[in-house]
Amino acid sequence: MRRLLTAVALGATLLAGCGGEDEPEPPPRERSDAAALPPSGWKTVRNQAAGFTLAVPGEWSARTKGGTATIRSDDRLVSVSVSADRSSDGQDIPPRDYAREALLSLPGFEGSILPRPRRIRGSRLRTARWDAVASIKATNIGQLVTVVAYQRPGQVTYTLVAFRNSKVRPEFNALRLERLFRSFRAQAPEVGRSG
Repeated sequence: MRRLLTAVALGATLLAGCGGEDEPEPPPRERSDAAALPPSGWKTVRNQAAGFTLAVPGEWSARTKGGTATIRSDDRLVSVSVSADRSSDGQDIPPRDYAREALLSLPGFEGSILPRPRRIRGSRLRTARWDAVASIKATNIGQLVTVVAYQRPGQVTYTLVAFRNSKVRPEFNALRLERLFRSFRAQAPEVGRSG
């Protein structure tokens, strides 16, 4: 009996030392996709903290700060923000629901959302895109708003939010935005940086 109790105690100690079944397993190691080849006259924007790349027109400005990238068109009619969420929400909530919630959570959002989300053609990630015609209280300017969620299930959801003036050259910027959306690639975040 003493030998049995000793063996059980030793087994329990070994299990405790190995972490047991109650501790969550770490998420699988993220892989990095090669950046999309930018079209002629475009440039690649890279955010190492959040872990992504995308292509933008060469004359547009792009600034990365921490886990966020902010992109603005040269005519100031388009503004894009991109960030990453590696929390349990970002790992588990389906892109369709994640993107819709992000759209509805925009400060001062009032508007109508198109009835169905779309996917981003050619993306290697799970995607959902919601479009809306909105008025943002802070500006009182009509906006076309697009929220795209790009997800690696169990690891990360990237959120891209694009605003564009609904009255001035929307069709011109729409083509550029479509190309920008398709150029998004996931990267493993740089070690030691937050994402």
